[in-house]
Amino acid sequence: MAAAALPLGDLKKLLCRLDEQPEQVLGTLHALCDAAYPGADSLAVIAAAGAIPPVVKLLGRDTPSKVQHEAAELMAVLATHPDNASSITASGAIPRLVQLLGPSSAAEVQVTTAGALNNLAMHGAGNAASITGAGAIPALALLLGPGSSDNVRFSATSALAFLANTEEGALAIAAAGAIPPMVQMLGPDARLQPLAQLAAAGTLANLAAHHDNADIISDASAIPLLVQLLAPASPPDVQDAAAGVLTHLANNDEGAAEIAAAGAIPLLVGLLGSASPAMVHKHAVAALANLACNEESAVIIAAAGGIPQLVRLLGPASPAERVAANVLHNLAVDNEIAAIIAAAGAIPRLVPLLGADSPSDVQESAAGAMMCLAQIPAVAATIAAAGATPPLLQLLGPGSSAEAQQAAAATLLFLSSNSADSRAEIAAAGSVTAS
Repeated sequence: MAAAALPLGDLKKLLCRLDEQPEQVLGTLHALCDAAYPGADSLAVIAAAGAIPPVVKLLGRDTPSKVQHEAAELMAVLATHPDNASSITASGAIPRLVQLLGPSSAAEVQVTTAGALNNLAMHGAGNAASITGAGAIPALALLLGPGSSDNVRFSATSALAFLANTEEGALAIAAAGAIPPMVQMLGPDARLQPLAQLAAAGTLANLAAHHDNADIISDASAIPLLVQLLAPASPPDVQDAAAGVLTHLANNDEGAAEIAAAGAIPLLVGLLGSASPAMVHKHAVAALANLACNEESAVIIAAAGGIPQLVRLLGPASPAERVAANVLHNLAVDNEIAAIIAAAGAIPRLVPLLGADSPSDVQESAAGAMMCLAQIPAVAATIAAAGATPPLLQLLGPGSSAEAQQAAAATLLFLSSNSADSRAEIAAAGSVTAS
């Protein structure tokens, strides 16, 4: 049944049948679900016909489970439209949906109810706050236990992903004990792969943004499982989510050391190749940025062939450009690695990043990398020939951040010492006194 072919009058007749016996109500709900699926226009028409309030009434505890299931499924479908999501929340549906997550509900009801809450939370922080306030997080966390079916655990994890976007939600999810069972869903024994792994890794990525949660995730032995998900056999979206979690876990020395020891670096470098989507590049580079702060990890990144890949990502078409510049800055602190960076052709790609059109953090990373490279006499002449001096001089101006100014000044001093061409160019500008 297509919604476009269902006049408003016929819809209202269907809605009048929602007060009938459960057998008739089931058919009506099923017909409404069929009518809703074609698209946004159908969803708007059904809501405008007044479907939401009577369907919300069918979400009660005393309603037969089959009716609860169909009503929750219709709520889930209608909630995919942002305007409908607000109307559903305003109609008082959230407390009823949360009640249906309880252990007395059938598994199919828990699945469709979690799906409805997921779609509601997707459309705005206000809906997510209402869901959290109604006590959904502890109820969803209980559904992650071994007594739940794989479908129930997957649906509950997906709903928690959006609730984890706020600090309040993220901390409440951890307090409810949801992290350890979610980590178990990353393993090779988890069914519903790779959907379960994607849902778990995506939710953990949101949770790990909060330092306390990152420690809980690490303590739950997540790192080896996340590293396994970086392997070529994993789908790109799973690799992306796993790299996102590892980025946060690598923010402290202990986590970074464990990630490196688990063999993550060669796999992360492998994700920088042209075969990987841009979204994977971004998170893989972000993880490497944190790992590159450690000397041993920096050597592993270079040995794994990471530098040519990072240099390749220095371009305006790459969403990973700003983070790639940051990684190269961190790596260039080591003189031997700095020489490899220069040999890989980084300098001509770094020079444009010094310009006024670049964000301040990109300017800082590019100037910081240049500062390290300029300390190598053989490289200083290459920097000068690439036209780095004028943008470096511009970075000394008041429009630049203090960090960019300091890195630019230090770079110019090293260039003045190590390159005759730069020394003459800088002296002519009157910015740095040649020594």
